[in-house]
Amino acid sequence: MSPREAFRLGFLSRCLDDDLTPAEIAACVDRATKTAAVIETRAKQAGLLGDIVRPLGMAAVALPVAGGAVAGYLAGKSRNEAVDVDDVKREELVREYRRLSRDARDAVRRRMVAAS
Repeated sequence: MSPREAFRLGFLSRCLDDDLTPAEIAACVDRATKTAAVIETRAKQAGLLGDIVRPLGMAAVALPVAGGAVAGYLAGKSRNEAVDVDDVKREELVREYRRLSRDARDAVRRRMVAAS
């Protein structure tokens, strides 16, 4: 995992842990971007650009990540349908019975072919 990917993962994990809304995530990204810009400017003035700013510049990467997180959050909310647990259990049970029935038919066919 690259440092950029690690930062993205850590940023999104932290946002999820803090139960941030899309607006709050966007605000965090704005703060991080502004902070990175200030640090970069001060580091340029001090001549420390290479050693300090590169790791902190990853904060600017958070903007596309936060955009994706917001889009995913909104897409998830738009498809939020009430799910009846009993219906899901019933469907799983029907699928399992069908699988067992198919397996039993296949076993009978194999025995008939082997006996021939």
